[in-house]
Amino acid sequence: MEISFLSSSNSLISFLPFSSFVSVAFPSFPSSIPRFKITGGEPLVRKDCVQLISEIKSLNGVEQVTLTTNGVLLEKQAGALKRAGVDCINVSLDTLDPRLYRQITGQDALEKVVAGILQAEKLLLRKPGLSVCHVEE
Repeated sequence: MEISFLSSSNSLISFLPFSSFVSVAFPSFPSSIPRFKITGGEPLVRKDCVQLISEIKSLNGVEQVTLTTNGVLLEKQAGALKRAGVDCINVSLDTLDPRLYRQITGQDALEKVVAGILQAEKLLLRKPGLSVCHVEE
């Protein structure tokens, strides 16, 4: 996984692969960056996502690390995300209609997403955020 972010001049800066990034870039990372958003593709498919969150949370001056996910893998990883210190989880949910969800996403995974949301709510002791887009048929 490459680590990238937008600089203050809005130019994309790509760093090293994750394994190198943690040991080389984090120690010199400015402590003036208090909030991080982990987004994707789908960050939870990366086996090192939880480790990345943990490493970021350990940096001096970091106040908040949030994660945006489609929620399919959330139920299984919610406990590890809590232990890593994630502050907020935003679930991008296309629809609550199982047929339409399958049509939009190509997956029959709505039940997994709902279970993930409920697990995150239970473990994180607050409601995860939901991003929902209204689509007229």
